[in-house]
Amino acid sequence: MPSSVVALARSGAHARPRKRSLPGSTTIVGIVAVGGAAIGLYMRLWLIFHAPTSSDVAVVGLMAQGALHGHFNAFYGGQAYGGTAEPILIALAFRIFGQSGVVAELVVGTLAAVAAVLTQRIALRLVPPKVALLAGVLAWAAPAVAVRDSVRVYGFRGVTLVCGLGLILAALRLLDDQKSLLIFLVLGLLAGIGWWSSPEIAYYLVPTAVLLGAALVRTRDWREWWAGLLVAVVGAIVGSLPWIWANAASGFASLHDTQATTVSFSGRLSIFFRYALPMEFGLRRADDGAWILGSLHLIALMVILAAIIAALGLSLARGGRAMAIGLGVLAFPILYAISPASWAWQDGRYASYLVPLLALTTAIGVCEAVRRWNRPPPWSDMVMSGMVALLVTLAVIGLWQVVSIESASYTSRWGDPDAPTVAAASKLERSGVATAYADYWVAYKLDFLSDGRLNITTVGYEDDRSPSINAAVERSKHPAWIFVPSREATIDGIQFTAPSLAVGPDTVTQAQFTTTLDRLGIGYRVVDVGILRAVIPDRTLSPHEAGMPGAGPST
Repeated sequence: MPSSVVALARSGAHARPRKRSLPGSTTIVGIVAVGGAAIGLYMRLWLIFHAPTSSDVAVVGLMAQGALHGHFNAFYGGQAYGGTAEPILIALAFRIFGQSGVVAELVVGTLAAVAAVLTQRIALRLVPPKVALLAGVLAWAAPAVAVRDSVRVYGFRGVTLVCGLGLILAALRLLDDQKSLLIFLVLGLLAGIGWWSSPEIAYYLVPTAVLLGAALVRTRDWREWWAGLLVAVVGAIVGSLPWIWANAASGFASLHDTQATTVSFSGRLSIFFRYALPMEFGLRRADDGAWILGSLHLIALMVILAAIIAALGLSLARGGRAMAIGLGVLAFPILYAISPASWAWQDGRYASYLVPLLALTTAIGVCEAVRRWNRPPPWSDMVMSGMVALLVTLAVIGLWQVVSIESASYTSRWGDPDAPTVAAASKLERSGVATAYADYWVAYKLDFLSDGRLNITTVGYEDDRSPSINAAVERSKHPAWIFVPSREATIDGIQFTAPSLAVGPDTVTQAQFTTTLDRLGIGYRVVDVGILRAVIPDRTLSPHEAGMPGAGPST
């Protein structure tokens, strides 16, 4: 018998067991995929309809409202970073569904769904279809902190995430010889819009660059790249035009507008491994960083860490496009520590970009392990299903614990969680209050939810996110001063972040303010609208005269 025939026979004998299917594997994948997707959707909807929005969300809402009236800002209010592509999308939703915090959060949640689909589409070019589907579900439904962050309207991170994953997918298409000018244009536009939205797009530049480098190396005719690269550069310029336009007028403030921090690079790197990474594994709770499994946390951490390290090693060992994803994961801690603001780990926002990369690495690692152990391909489906089921369960536990511990932060029933603030804003308007000073966490939320009928601004040390609103208040003859009574601040969900933070303008309490008015001999009236009190002096007084700690004599 010819040796080639013997070799073929032997390979067939060894390959035969790999063709066996595991009983019920397709059913299990279907149950896990549908169940995980449904759980991820339910968790987001519960948060959207129970968690009141904050002034950070309101600033994005105000920019979206401005866009509806033809006003454009390149960056998040009061900053030289944080592009406004996301507020523009929210503005479109406002036009269709009306203006509210709920609509804004639904838009951001939709961006998270798009990111999960992109994760699945990327995985399809790396692993079999069922495992790719489960990778998308994993990126959608876990961990708890990422699920919660995906409905918080930070203003630019949802678009940045979508652009980053889109870059990887476009690079994979080019690697697979799908070199149409449209793909090059999309690549450039995503890079430009992503950079405008946030420099955090850098988390996805490593895998994208590796994949593009591999595509260049594999090309046989370099001439086919010249037109494509030119189109990509044009697309990048067009996508980043708002960034270029704003920086040309500001002396490139975006390159200098960094958040001051006393935490060193090594300190931020330590924070990543001690807090951010276990949180992205689903083992640490958001906000306080407590271990969600209590005394079992060490065992769970070692198991999940070992699995991720093994998956990462297998991804790198597999080489090619799998290695590109693995290198993205390896580079992540360094890029995280470079970010000057990443010391703030509690809400997980700075590490959320790691989630789809971990999902992809897990999928690659599972398939590579099954291949190396010479097991049938359906084993990949089963192992990945188990991983998804475990991590989604941890996400449910983690979110349930946060909601239980912070129960005062959520409303008691389904509906618009900002309804108490909307009612208070209407009462202020009916009482003749049109302009006022307030705490940051009160001011912009009232501005947004009143649809511009109120002009409430900050004073002193508090961030000023809207010069136009501030100017309107300063022009007013009788601006009010708004305070939050602690006994009603939690009447149905904490409407203004936390009573200890949202007491009054520049941390001044109502009692301190009225004492100052009495000392100056200025009369006043008090408008009580339930969760807020508006003190209206008989005459205008400057913030400095009113005793605001951060207001100078000329303010």
